[in-house]
Amino acid sequence: MTENAGAHGDAFAPLAPVADRTPALYLGFDAPLPADLVSMYVDIQEVLGETDGPPLVWEYWDGADWLPIRAQDDTHDLALPGMAALLYSGVAAGTPLFSRFGTPRSWVRARLATDREPRRTVVD
Repeated sequence: MTENAGAHGDAFAPLAPVADRTPALYLGFDAPLPADLVSMYVDIQEVLGETDGPPLVWEYWDGADWLPIRAQDDTHDLALPGMAALLYSGVAAGTPLFSRFGTPRSWVRARLATDREPRRTVVD
């Protein structure tokens, strides 16, 4: 949490508008990701009777474009708690982090494969 977010009464803009129009989950890592299998546990709040979300496409930001990244998503497209494993190709040593939303990070996103209403997902 930033100092600004923790102070009572201080206003700040939590998000900056971007050209991306498809709903997505953006993950920003504050260090370069290794050229390896990157796994994370995603603690999704389950909804009784829902075992699959709408199909997702996983991508990473190369500083100019979103590029596809191979993923094994055991969350069933963010419907169930589980592991999401991404086969990240890495970047050349010494490459700076790329900025999105005004913040330099190693950016990965999961976006809807088609333009449709997103599933309401809560991550614990």
